[in-house]
Amino acid sequence: QVTLSRFIDLGYYEQHVGYMRSIYREKMNTVKGAVAETPLARCTRLSGCDEGLFCLAQFDISLSENESYQLLMKNGVKASTLSSCIKNAALSRYPLNTYIIGFGELKISQIQDGIRKWARAWRPYITT
Repeated sequence: QVTLSRFIDLGYYEQHVGYMRSIYREKMNTVKGAVAETPLARCTRLSGCDEGLFCLAQFDISLSENESYQLLMKNGVKASTLSSCIKNAALSRYPLNTYIIGFGELKISQIQDGIRKWARAWRPYITT
């Protein structure tokens, strides 16, 4: 407790929070940039991209949510649908094929590689 108190009192906590925010901002910008460089850009709407460790991506593709998820798994993309995380349908205002893109523990290169794999997996099904 004393160590934590000194850490906060000496301003290191605020410094650490600022440092982590800059890292996560860079990772979020990497997600945005990687999506923009693939065919996914034509069918993707990102939200919740201001701060944090994840964002939501709505995809307008010609696959059911289950089919899209299975295709990602088959192609080595770890993904979570929003509907699998929200059990109460009344709480979900997002349509099917909305995915949670988490990047907190990933390196920049892993984010870029994951988005490229995602785009390759769905390339035949991107309609817009």
